[in-house]
Amino acid sequence: PLKKNVRQALISTLIFIPLFVLFQLWGNSGADIMDIISQAKFWLQVLIAGTIYFLGFVYILPLFDQK
Repeated sequence: PLKKNVRQALISTLIFIPLFVLFQLWGNSGADIMDIISQAKFWLQVLIAGTIYFLGFVYILPLFDQK
């Protein structure tokens, strides 16, 4: 069952990351967006958020399913 969860989590994370990026860039002008995208800190935040989301999906959701 974990394999299925991992696949679901991957798909879900691939949907979450672009949404997270869009949310971060929301309301910024084009020049600001280029400035934000060029910063490593921004991509680090995306990576960390994606990782937390992925791990949460894999480990926390099954706990709810068991009940």
